[in-house]
Amino acid sequence: MQRVLRRAKWWVIAAVLTLGVLGVFLVSTPAHAADHWTDITDAAWQQTYGLSPAQVATVAEGYSDGTFRPTSSAIRAQFAKMALSAFSLRTVTPSSPTFVDVLPSSFYFSFIEGGVAAGIIARADAYRPLDRSTRVEASSIVAAYLVQKEISTNGTINGKTATYASLDAWYRAEGGSVLHYFKDEAALPSADAPATAYLVYHQVIQGTVRSGRLYIDPNATLTRAQAVAFILRSQSVELRAAAATAPKVTALGPVEGLEAGGGEVVIEGSGFRGATSVAFGGASIPHAGFTVDSDSQITVEAVPAGSGTVDVTVTTPLGRSAAGPGDLYVYLATLSDGDKVVAEAVKYVGVPYVWAGDSPYGFDCSGLVMYVFGNLGAVLPHSSLSQSTLGSAVPLDELLPGDLLFFYNPVHHVGIYVGGGNMIDAPGTGAFVRIEKAGRSTLTGARRMFAEPAS
Repeated sequence: MQRVLRRAKWWVIAAVLTLGVLGVFLVSTPAHAADHWTDITDAAWQQTYGLSPAQVATVAEGYSDGTFRPTSSAIRAQFAKMALSAFSLRTVTPSSPTFVDVLPSSFYFSFIEGGVAAGIIARADAYRPLDRSTRVEASSIVAAYLVQKEISTNGTINGKTATYASLDAWYRAEGGSVLHYFKDEAALPSADAPATAYLVYHQVIQGTVRSGRLYIDPNATLTRAQAVAFILRSQSVELRAAAATAPKVTALGPVEGLEAGGGEVVIEGSGFRGATSVAFGGASIPHAGFTVDSDSQITVEAVPAGSGTVDVTVTTPLGRSAAGPGDLYVYLATLSDGDKVVAEAVKYVGVPYVWAGDSPYGFDCSGLVMYVFGNLGAVLPHSSLSQSTLGSAVPLDELLPGDLLFFYNPVHHVGIYVGGGNMIDAPGTGAFVRIEKAGRSTLTGARRMFAEPAS
């Protein structure tokens, strides 16, 4: 019995010591921080909207009961308050209210009047502060702020091909074209089209994808979380001034064409705004023969006839692009199947990325490849992983135009090699089909769908 009691005593002592050590550990270790709001976790903000609670708090505070109510509809008064908070605009309390339904006794009075004073809320008889805020109504407020900011910073609106004194002038010249990829473009009221197009141009509005097509959904209402994300996305827009440097050509697509000329070529680079001429070697193309798509892209409608290897140059009022390795164009007697693939693919440069998209209204990466090869008589699956099992493997140091490049392991991205170390691909959400560098660490292999051409 004495041995049992002694053994029990030592167990008690050991337990006390263990609990003491654990107690010190628990006291010295900080507790897990609580979520900012009780009805949405901090992790959910990051995973769903790519935002931190600190960012969200600069736009909306939430409710006194500790909730944010992220899925509740944002009313027009709330959106006005969110916009003023995010854009650091002053509240205003005039002696006479602007709207018959927003009185000085209203909690939102100073915020709505502040929006009017700042020029981001249009004057009207009524404001309807308790109505749900639609996407197009929210767009008009955000676009008004960004347009004012761009004009005050740069003096003009900086378009793809020129600069403009007003939003309407930009929309008439360039802006209307950015809405053509949306299936419900006709549902957008004409008075709201310039503001919506401006936000699409700056990728604040990226559209909703359904069945491989993009939709604006102008009359859909915003939830509180969507309203916050929409405003914060607008804050990240870079309103750059027009380039003031000589043009530079960095890539072509395709890099080969027939000696007889013809065929479209996309030129990538910088400083293209205001381009007056494009030349293939000594053969110049008048302004009517090319389109300045943006400061970084020109589309040549038909290549002039020529022979051998020539430099492609661009001339603007600021000078002529210098010759370099990225501007070389090769004239051939005949085109290979791979050259034909590239010639077909460049037709879709500038088409927006749409998940599961497989038409010129929107492509994802494998949808672009499937569509291009389909137009040339080859049936490919709509899957980059499945496409990576077709054709024949090609060493990465033996690539030819038209070869397919695959990325990641397992494969979940594909591009079409155009030559010169570049490819055409549909990169991802918010981007457009474009020519970009092919060499990157995630490149895992290449396949050739057609037989290699004879030397």
